[in-house]
Amino acid sequence: MTRTLRLLLTVACVLPSTALAQSVPTPGDALAQRVAKASGSESWAKVSKLGFSWTVAGRSLTRSYAWDVVAGTVTHFPAPDERCELPVGGWAKPGDAPDADHLNAHKGWVNDSFWAMAGLHLAWDAGLTFTDLGEQEVPQLPKLGKRRALSARYGETGGYTPGDLYVFYLDEQDLPVAWAFHKGGAEQPNLVATWEGFVTKAGLTLPSKFVLPSGKTLIEIKDLIVETSDAETTGPASRPASGAGE
Repeated sequence: MTRTLRLLLTVACVLPSTALAQSVPTPGDALAQRVAKASGSESWAKVSKLGFSWTVAGRSLTRSYAWDVVAGTVTHFPAPDERCELPVGGWAKPGDAPDADHLNAHKGWVNDSFWAMAGLHLAWDAGLTFTDLGEQEVPQLPKLGKRRALSARYGETGGYTPGDLYVFYLDEQDLPVAWAFHKGGAEQPNLVATWEGFVTKAGLTLPSKFVLPSGKTLIEIKDLIVETSDAETTGPASRPASGAGE
């Protein structure tokens, strides 16, 4: 397994549950809310079902999901003839999972849902510290020039991979044009990619592919399905989170 592929499988497995809430709002908090709003956070209450496929471009690695937002369950399809139903928020502790296959499937779901909906996770996830970095050069992507940058760092406990840090580089509408992943809060990024091919459905605006500085497509989000209902789905079951023990 290559180093890049290992990063793909761990780039976003640290998602503690419930919504963004800090006692003293900061400029970083306000910017994070703007990014979440640009991604469709204000439309989320009407979403009842969501589906997508997460694919490593150029490889035979695809995972598909059908998420029942109201029920708080997600069905994982690791292969066309396989399915595994999971609680969206996971289990209180990894040892509570029915078996290793279910636990690994949930780790995949946490990772893949973050790639597909990272902007929304800025409003959903607790344990985040946001910093408005002002205008910054995008590492490895000089063609993008300086961009307003938002740092989002997860806490050191809880989740599958605590302590990770992401920097989102934004356009004039507060949508990310690129991000940098800093594993464990490392000073230098482990992965940098542009966000491209945005798709808007039912008020959600989500990227459909992530491209490396070399120009090679890394990840694709395909087959996006968003269904809505008149009943609002604002409870905890409607938000994905790792729920994994420390």
